[in-house]
Amino acid sequence: MFKKLLTLLFVFQASFIFAQQGTIKGVIYDDATGEALVGAIIKAQGAPGGAISDLDGAFTFSLPAGTYTFLFNYIGLSENEVPNVVIKAGEVTVKDIRLVSEIQSAVKTNIVVTATRKTNTENALQTMQRKSVNVMDGVSSQAFKRTGDNDAGAAISRVTGISVQGGKHVFVRGLGDRYTKTILNGMIIPGLDPDRNTVQMDVFPTNVLDNIVVYKTFTPDLPGDFTGGLVDIATKAFPSAKSNSFSATLGYNPSMHFNKDFLTYKGGKFDWLAFDDGTRALPISKTIDLTQKEYDPSWNNPELTTLTKKFGKTLAPTTRLNGPNMRLSYSQGNQFNKEGKTYGYNVALNYSHETEYYEDAYFATFIKAQSKDVNELLINRSTQGPIGNTVAAWTVLAGSSYKKGNNKYTLSLFSTQNSESRSGLLKQVDYRENPYTMFRNNLEYTQRNVTNLMLSGKHLLDSGKWEVEWKLSPTVSMIDEPDIRLTAFEYTDDLVPRYELNEGVGAVASRTYRNLFEQNYNAKVDVEREFKMRNKLSTKLKFGLLETFKMRDFEIRDYRFRVLQESKFTFTGDANELLTDQLIWTPSRGGVQDSGVYVSGQPQLNNTFNAKQNIVGVYVMNELPLTNRFKTIYGVRVEQARNYYTGQNQNRQVMQDSLLLNKTSLLPSVNFIYNLTAESNLRLSYTKTVARPSFKELSNAQIVDRISGRTFLGNDSLKQTDITNLDLRLEKYMEKGQVVSVSGFYKQFQNPIELVAYSAANPNDFQPRNVGNAQVYGVELEGKILIKSLSDTNHVTTFGSNLTLVKSSVEMTAGERDGRISAARNGELIGTNRDMVGQSPYILNAFVNYTNNENNFDATLTYNVQGPRLTVVGVARNPDVYEMPFHSLNFKTSFAIDQEEKWKGSISASNILNSNRYFEYVSFGAQNQLFSMLKPQRAFSIGVSYSL
Repeated sequence: MFKKLLTLLFVFQASFIFAQQGTIKGVIYDDATGEALVGAIIKAQGAPGGAISDLDGAFTFSLPAGTYTFLFNYIGLSENEVPNVVIKAGEVTVKDIRLVSEIQSAVKTNIVVTATRKTNTENALQTMQRKSVNVMDGVSSQAFKRTGDNDAGAAISRVTGISVQGGKHVFVRGLGDRYTKTILNGMIIPGLDPDRNTVQMDVFPTNVLDNIVVYKTFTPDLPGDFTGGLVDIATKAFPSAKSNSFSATLGYNPSMHFNKDFLTYKGGKFDWLAFDDGTRALPISKTIDLTQKEYDPSWNNPELTTLTKKFGKTLAPTTRLNGPNMRLSYSQGNQFNKEGKTYGYNVALNYSHETEYYEDAYFATFIKAQSKDVNELLINRSTQGPIGNTVAAWTVLAGSSYKKGNNKYTLSLFSTQNSESRSGLLKQVDYRENPYTMFRNNLEYTQRNVTNLMLSGKHLLDSGKWEVEWKLSPTVSMIDEPDIRLTAFEYTDDLVPRYELNEGVGAVASRTYRNLFEQNYNAKVDVEREFKMRNKLSTKLKFGLLETFKMRDFEIRDYRFRVLQESKFTFTGDANELLTDQLIWTPSRGGVQDSGVYVSGQPQLNNTFNAKQNIVGVYVMNELPLTNRFKTIYGVRVEQARNYYTGQNQNRQVMQDSLLLNKTSLLPSVNFIYNLTAESNLRLSYTKTVARPSFKELSNAQIVDRISGRTFLGNDSLKQTDITNLDLRLEKYMEKGQVVSVSGFYKQFQNPIELVAYSAANPNDFQPRNVGNAQVYGVELEGKILIKSLSDTNHVTTFGSNLTLVKSSVEMTAGERDGRISAARNGELIGTNRDMVGQSPYILNAFVNYTNNENNFDATLTYNVQGPRLTVVGVARNPDVYEMPFHSLNFKTSFAIDQEEKWKGSISASNILNSNRYFEYVSFGAQNQLFSMLKPQRAFSIGVSYSL
């Protein structure tokens, strides 16, 4: 009995002592380089034991509650101490430590080392920028929290030279999407639109992001297919302590929400979850060929009636009162340390439901007059009317990590589902030789999914001399556009108003089913070794390989609903009456052709294809310090790209695994960095990169935008674009995140790909084509300064601005120049060069931020605008199309609701200037005419978040 009581007493005492313990966690950095230190020793005065930082520089030290002075030691750096650190029982104290050398310690009197909270990462990012071998900019997690940004699209918009299109797609230095690439944790990942290089940034909630970095110069360890910039999104793998957060945001646009005229249509019961429940699925077998003679009404086949009735009868949009935009997010993470092993996990869920209503959307086609004496453009077609969009989306981001000794393994899953339902009630007027008026009912639904799995490992070998990192990343992408419904009636009012189906002018009833399925497999290995040279400086040798394999299946199925003996019908213009039972064709018992509506198949063999791409890359690079202040980073990357195509071209020639692209690219890189002072650098780089056509571009597909009525035509003869880059940058970093920089850049393009009007006879068809060589040069000016007169210990006011000025020039091909000369106006001189597609002549970002650290209050006013940029190249009488400047002025404030700062609120206003999105035709001596116009109007939102 006594032994049992003694045992229970011992267990109780041990439990009590354990309960009185606390934990300190953090990461140790070299203050001079910003790099994490592996193998640093951590001790607490007066306490037994200690800890050693792991391969990420992270440490964990558990000890009894109390106040301690911590000692940090690392080979080559002086001992640093942090006094008065309070360790609380049962809690985790998070400290990041920046160690300084003996020389730095002598200079930095009074303070030996500074310990900061882990969320304060702007200085760390600034150090990363200063020490990077690339010209780079970025935004930290501290900035996310300070400004209250919900997603990566809002957060990255303040980076130098960045513009974000529609809050989603990133453009760097004014260059279009083709020359910007997005990667996730260092690996290639396709976005919701696999035909774009950039991923939709708004699918990444900021509560799981560590930082977003934009590389503006190439080094061989990066993918070779970017020119403007490479956006690297880094997620948090190891939270230092358990965290839970939840946020909710409501958005309101006075012209769009609580609008009883909002256009929509009845879909599936799971539309709010971004899934179609099968309501829009193709109701008949794909194997049925409706072009066969037995499906002609003259055969009196009753199966034709059965097939026609299987299609849904909803063809016209309806109106309803819509609510506000809504966004919800939740994240949780934690880290566990046991017996020298570390486990960590992160989970984030994000959901949004938003609506847009454009009361008077406008699309038009203008052409030049036949007579060269007439400068003003002539209207060819106009399409106008209300459009309603409903977008539902959710994102799951989950990750887990395991570390032991010099080995680390990470597994992460990223999946996003997005759906968009569009409804339009549009009036189309053609003004050609045979003018007509058409009323169109558009019902569309697009469902997109991207799921990415990533497994990675990091290992330190030979006492840390070798670092090996590998990653495997399969991705599956799907885009399903089921049951795109267009019902258009030609309207005539000569004597008696009539609504008729007339295929001759495009007044048809059609159902289109488009499906895309793409698989991506990526694997890479990077190996790095650091050597000590005779002058005691360190040089780094890095080499590795990458392989990417992509495979896409794409198909379009198109069905038309025709009317037999249309003269027997009098349509009212209500599209829903078309497939009512009384109007559907039925066979006649007497064998005589009856009247009615029936379905007919339209084969789309040229729109059904399989495409494959294989890219293999190897590289080697060396970071070589020539002196204490001057170093060079040089190397080369070799990439081989092959594209295969299976399908049918426009001449109905069958292609079976035809090799459309086979190019081996040698991509050298030479970078020089000279440290003018400890806080300023002069950089010079010379690199070569590429831009490859997308699967859609390098195809024979003909894809119609049912809303605008415009057609995209693939081009299986496209070549890869080769680019030469030259960059110069002078940068100075100052305390408290202040920075000033001046950059210059020059880029030369060989065989650039641009979207061109197909022909003078087809002004609504557009095709990507290789054009003549191009060059782009420009400067970037950036400043981020502290307004001292409005700042003190607890109040900080910061002003920042960056300006990018760019000049672009493209050599016109002989065919393009001849076409421009043939349609030139009197007095117009046609040169040999023009602007480059997608290139803005200027980008301006500016912000003012006020932070009250005492009350945890933050307010930010931001402004962004980019100059007019060429979007579509005109041909002959088709003028060029430019995207006009959009003046985006936005305000956001965030504030603590409770004293413990667990609850926070936010209020924001966007598009304060009420700017509209215009695309315009531009022609010599003529007034600009609208290509398209959307009016987004002002919007407001209010949000609340909870963090534990």
